[in-house]
This record gives sequence, C-alpha cells and structure tokens, in this order.
Amino acid sequence: MVRVYVRNLAAVVFSAAVLFGSGGGRALGAEQQLLPNPTFKAKSGGWVLRSAVFDAGARHGASAGVRLDGVKQGPDSGSRAGVVLSNPPTFRPLQFTCYVKGSANGQRITVDAIAYTSRADMKARKGMEHWGAETAVTAGGWAPLKLSVNVPSGVTVLTLSVINQTGKPAYVSDARMVVGPKPRIVPGVQILADPTFNAEGGTGWVLRSAALDAGARHGASAGVRLEGVPQGPSSWSHAGVVVPNPPTSRPLQFTCYVKGSANGQPITVNAFAFADSAAMNAGRTMARWNGYAVTRAGGWTPLKLSVNIPAGATVMTLWVINHAAKPAYVSDASLVVGR
Repeated sequence: MVRVYVRNLAAVVFSAAVLFGSGGGRALGAEQQLLPNPTFKAKSGGWVLRSAVFDAGARHGASAGVRLDGVKQGPDSGSRAGVVLSNPPTFRPLQFTCYVKGSANGQRITVDAIAYTSRADMKARKGMEHWGAETAVTAGGWAPLKLSVNVPSGVTVLTLSVINQTGKPAYVSDARMVVGPKPRIVPGVQILADPTFNAEGGTGWVLRSAALDAGARHGASAGVRLEGVPQGPSSWSHAGVVVPNPPTSRPLQFTCYVKGSANGQPITVNAFAFADSAAMNAGRTMARWNGYAVTRAGGWTPLKLSVNIPAGATVMTLWVINHAAKPAYVSDASLVVGR
C-alpha cells in the first residue's frame, strides 16, 4: 500500500551537482519522459547516489538498478538515489513511478519531491512545495512506488529522491517520470505560488527597496513594505513576481490590497508578457498592461488589473510599485483565471 503526503515549505535539501534541462522552451506532450537515465543503462549517469551503488543485477524487466544500503537510524540518515530537474514543466501533472524491493518483509521505502524557485533556494533548504509517498515492500519481490506532482508557477528546480531509511539494503529500478495530459484551465484557479506572502522568504516574489512585513496584514495574508523613495525617473520600490508558462488566450484577474502612509498616495501595477526568458531579459515585450489605485492612510484599498496573455507568450511578470517618498504596503495578492 502506498501512502502519499503533501506539505509546503519543506526544510529539506537535496545536494546534487547534476542539473539538466527538461521542458525549457519546448512543447511538452503527454507521456514525455523527463528523467535522464530511467533504466540505469548508463549505470548511475544522471543520478546522484548517497550510500548507494549501481547494481546491474537489480533488474525490473529490462532495467538495471541501484542498491540503497542499509543505514543507522537518525534524523538525517538515509541512503538515496535521486535526480535534479531544472526548469520542470509547471502547471502540468507529472507522474513518477519506480519499482522497489527490500531485504525483509515490511521494509518501508519513500520517495520525496521538492520544488524550489532557484538553485540558491535549493542549497539554502527553502523548498516551495514538498510531496512524498511511501510503500511497504516484501523481500525479493518488486513493488511499484508512485508519486504525482503538479509543479506551481515560479519553480525552476525540482528534486526527486528514492530513500531507504532502514537498517537493511533495498533496491530501486525502472524509474520514469512523465508529463500527464494538460489540465483544463477552469475559472478561479490560483496561479501565484505565494499569494499571501506567508512563505518563508517571500517565495516567488522579487523585492526592490522592499521587505516582508508580517504585520502588514490584510485578512490572513502577510505583506510587503514598499519603502519610500526619492523622486526620479528610475526611482521606485516594488514587489514583483515572474510567472512562467501562464495560461494564454484566457482572461486573468490580478488583485491585491495596498495602503499608504498618507491619503492620496498612488500605487501602480504593471504586467508584461514575453515570448521567453531571453526576451524578458532583453526587455522585448509582447504585451503590457498597467493600472493604479489611490490609497488612504491606514486603510486597505483594492488594486486590480485584468490581462489576457497572447498565444506564444511563455513568461509573464507582475509588479506592484511605489514611486512616492513615503512607504506603502501590499498584501493579499491573487492572480486567477477568469471566465
């Protein structure tokens, strides 16, 4: 029996030197294989092993495998075989499957997947989202171990680890991770990875002259303080987010709540669509939108913007901006698919 669990903000790190592209800028069909060496025919190529070794005799079907050594019990104890995927498909169901067997009946083997916004976050153990599953295996018989994930927008690194935390050896073979059918986008789907700013470090948000402020709350949402800035053409503070692979040719509604330090303080929101990340870095936009709200001191005001991302765009950015000399605050952001 497989037990599946999901939680956010796992403080778990996967240390790996192997990174490879999967899905960056190309069309992804259903059942496309994402793992670099799913059958271990290239020995452990593409896999990162800890207290584990390639084992050509650990075969499920035509696939070779890996022996996960038994380990001493402890909080950070475990042998593992894992991979690191850079630029995994987002907003798409991904299905991981492998086959495992143990050295004793009832031995439990787990699989963990962790999503990160960057390699720096991976090294700092700042996971955006964490999924896991486990199964109890029998001695000498292969059992499937499966995990389904749906990677949120803003993720650039996904790690997968098959882990043995028991005192006896176990084996893994015949691994695969495939892209499932593209989901039907339904009204009300939330696109932002951290709309309430409650994630550690403001996961997914890019701040300039701004800082997270847990006390700047609209409802249950934390917020960001946008510092006051000197007047000038290139002077502003902002909280922004980059959304890869946004839904296209569909109305999207952005909403957040802002408040100023004085009555009549204007706060703006800008949105841009780009063909790809290179175009974003070069400032070549496909479309742009902007809006503003005039705030009042001490009270929250909604700031809204409706956009419709053109076909062919693969990156969208959103920026909430303060150009004024006094601080402002933003909280409770949302980007949802409209009707």
